Amino acid sequence: MNENFYFKNINDYEKKMIDEYFYKQLAKVLKITDKHMQEAMICDLKCEYHQKHNCYTTSVTIELPHGKAHAHEDSHDALKTLDL
Repeated sequence: MNENFYFKNINDYEKKMIDEYFYKQLAKVLKITDKHMQEAMICDLKCEYHQKHNCYTTSVTIELPHGKAHAHEDSHDALKTLDL
């Protein structure tokens, strides 16, 4: 699996929390995919904090050999935006 992370205006503590929660959520996806799909999987995570609006924008894209899934969420809670 190839993972790409992009953080903007996120401090180190938030990055660690987001990273841990993301892998916890990703485990749910990995349960329903076989080993060959997991090896070909590309996962992109983009998380940005908007100070003016005090909110987070998160975008997750998971590419598999047979298709792509994309989710986008805005929320005042960084972890809530990662619920897959």
